[in-house]
Amino acid sequence: MKPVCLLLLLLLAGCSPSPPPAQLVHDLQQRLDRDFGERRLVVETLDRLGSAPDRMAPAQRVVYFRVALRLGQPYDFGAWRTHNVARLAELIGCGPRGLYGVRAGGNWAGDTLRAFGRVSYRRAGKGWQVVATPVAERAMPPAGRPVPPDTVERLTHALSTAVHALSGPARPASDRIVEEELGSALQNIENRLARLQQGLALASGERGGEYWRIGEAMATVRGSAPAVVNIATSGSVANLGLLDDGTVGVAIVQADVLLAAARGEGVFSGRRPDGGLRLLARLYPEAVHVIVRDGLPVYRIADLRQRRVAIGSTDSGARQTVVEVLRRHGLTAANGLKAESMALRDALTLFAAGRLDAIIHTIGVPSADLAVLARSQRIRLLPLDNAVIEAMRRDNPVYLAFSIPADSYDGQRQAVATLAVPALLVARDTLSGDAVQRVLDLLYRQADFAALGSRQGAWIPRDAAGQAGGPVPMHVAAVPAVEGPP
Repeated sequence: MKPVCLLLLLLLAGCSPSPPPAQLVHDLQQRLDRDFGERRLVVETLDRLGSAPDRMAPAQRVVYFRVALRLGQPYDFGAWRTHNVARLAELIGCGPRGLYGVRAGGNWAGDTLRAFGRVSYRRAGKGWQVVATPVAERAMPPAGRPVPPDTVERLTHALSTAVHALSGPARPASDRIVEEELGSALQNIENRLARLQQGLALASGERGGEYWRIGEAMATVRGSAPAVVNIATSGSVANLGLLDDGTVGVAIVQADVLLAAARGEGVFSGRRPDGGLRLLARLYPEAVHVIVRDGLPVYRIADLRQRRVAIGSTDSGARQTVVEVLRRHGLTAANGLKAESMALRDALTLFAAGRLDAIIHTIGVPSADLAVLARSQRIRLLPLDNAVIEAMRRDNPVYLAFSIPADSYDGQRQAVATLAVPALLVARDTLSGDAVQRVLDLLYRQADFAALGSRQGAWIPRDAAGQAGGPVPMHVAAVPAVEGPP
């Protein structure tokens, strides 16, 4: 920007109750150039839609805008090892939905992406300084269909009364019982409703998580009858159980958990190897994130001994991977590891309150939830030891050496060496060919994942090379979908 233009920009900023459009364009272009390369994404048009105080920091202002970005060079926003559509959405400040034009297999020079975004600013002297992308609203499950106000309402009221009547010293134990029973009841209700709707039930993951968002995106695309009904679960281990008993027809699981089930190992030891599991599609890589509070004297994973560490839900694939990573670094409950099993959302709440020292989770990069955490407080990401990475890759063919790119999260200036494990879409060999084709048509051709709220869904490879290999054989009906035209 020329000096005269920059001076004019600063003068205008000093007179404005919020940053003027010219500064917004300048700041957004700088951020895009830093992460994606100079002029690869060019701000073509930007319409300022207003501003308001930042709810997370009232002294700051959030500026809302509509932007069109022209690609100056080809770019694949679904690439696994570079900044991708999830990072682009973070830079722009998109909510769970609001980014359009990302093409499966890569965008061409001259393509235009459109988005609704927001950026937070604070006063700096007489002008304004960009702070960060404000916290995006969390994805919420869609509202259910109204129910008759007779028996259902009466039972719900009775249940609420019984829960609120609990009191006394046994409250923590009773809370756990109520949580377990209500969770089980909710899952049974959703499963039965899915069958009633005559859709193909898909076991995804925790509500608001990456697996769940993929399931929601697929369930949103509907024809004359529902093609997929998304079922929230606690994770990969639970999903394979639902697949095994026929409750669901399709499931999203981590590759290492799937391999353990196929071999009858790990958490599945004592069971017969399952030879009926089939791969429908490889989705995206999930990287092991080791997150610690900045300021703690923790610089290696071995330093987590005697620290409170969250390691994922009991029935999740993330927890199985994390436990193995910690064991390979010499950390177990027997030698001082204080690991606590919990969902990521719960872990983030405790971490923000200072009641956890670290979170270790296996998730896509960048994770929207972890990005929110990095904006609200200073964190550090620890690398895995190179020897552990190589040993785990040697012993388990599903693991990938991976690097979390620099600037994936606020304050992360260096790339972080870690492991990744692919998320997979699986079924049993008894699933009909018609059902497989219906699901894969949604996956490859109908669902615009970036626009429907699943940033990681935009990573799904559509070519035969990207879908090659897996811990179990590919379903015979899935092969034509991969080898056919995108």
